[in-house]
Amino acid sequence: MAEKLIKLEHINIKESPHVRSEYKQETAEEYAEQYKLDKAEMPDCILFETSAGSYLVADGMHRIAAMKLAGMKSNTFDVRSGSRTDCVKFALKCNVSHGIRRSSADKRACVELALREFGEVSNNSLSDACGVGVDLVIKVRQELESKKQIPKFEKLKSSDGREFKRKKQNEEDSDTVEEGKVVSGFGKDKTGYPHTANSFKYAGRTDEVSTLINSITDAYKTLKKAKSDKDLLFCELNFNSIETDFERVIMMLKVAIPYAVCPSCQGQVVDKCRLCSGRGIISQFKFDTGVSDELKKIRRMKIEQE
Repeated sequence: MAEKLIKLEHINIKESPHVRSEYKQETAEEYAEQYKLDKAEMPDCILFETSAGSYLVADGMHRIAAMKLAGMKSNTFDVRSGSRTDCVKFALKCNVSHGIRRSSADKRACVELALREFGEVSNNSLSDACGVGVDLVIKVRQELESKKQIPKFEKLKSSDGREFKRKKQNEEDSDTVEEGKVVSGFGKDKTGYPHTANSFKYAGRTDEVSTLINSITDAYKTLKKAKSDKDLLFCELNFNSIETDFERVIMMLKVAIPYAVCPSCQGQVVDKCRLCSGRGIISQFKFDTGVSDELKKIRRMKIEQE
């Protein structure tokens, strides 16, 4: 790691890993104003210098765009040595930990990049690298394989480098799997219990709830800032009531997030199970409060036997 003054024209944007689904012009313009005011306040971008002498962006794509908008020709960067592969791995991790809040499309773009670059790596390892649920990795892998956009590997590698043969079910499209059937290729729920085709169908939509919560949270933050700034545009609002309502809605929406395969019907939605209402999976709130200690004990024993 070294601080270097680099000309912006020497940075290879095209070959750099793009971990976002789209470029946001408004974000770059906002950053550009900050560079004009005080560039020292902006965090360093991280580049990787390859053996070929090329500079690739690992962290800071929007900031570099902002530098150009601000009329800058060069800047000091945190420069590291490594291959493009090293740069991609670093970019995936950076994308998870900070920067613009990721949308569902961003998470998918991140997974697609990881699968195109490291398709032979296991779903669990890619899930950790991308900071997403393993269900999303499996879903995107199946889609890209079916469209022949990535190769279908007969063997995958675990995080410790060991190879293992993919199970036959793992190669099937989720729509072709009989509902209620436990398929290890669909990953596990938050408790470590294997998904069924039915529970996986809803667990794979977790991002839809998260995106909705994020949108409401953003609106909540905007109004809280208006209150703090004493913005007269909102002077007639009852902020105490609004804050209470926002917090209640956010709390209620979190109950929609899939958490555990239903311990009552085991995800097989037998007679439209009352506990899971027929979706095969329940929330953490319902798991904590609506599942008996006996059922939880049985669930733990089954997980330990896996």
